[in-house]
Amino acid sequence: MAAKYANCPNCHTRKLGPYEVKTNSIHTTRGTCPHCGKRYRIDYGQNKIKASKA
Repeated sequence: MAAKYANCPNCHTRKLGPYEVKTNSIHTTRGTCPHCGKRYRIDYGQNKIKASKA
């Protein structure tokens, strides 16, 4: 399995993940960064991963 990590889109220091990118469809997950306390959204799948502010 190919799991990837993404940096927090707010503080850029904390690694978030791992997220499984070897899927046929795009999945979305949301959470709060344990480092800066701000919300993020991760879109992953089809060998791509993208972090954005929520």
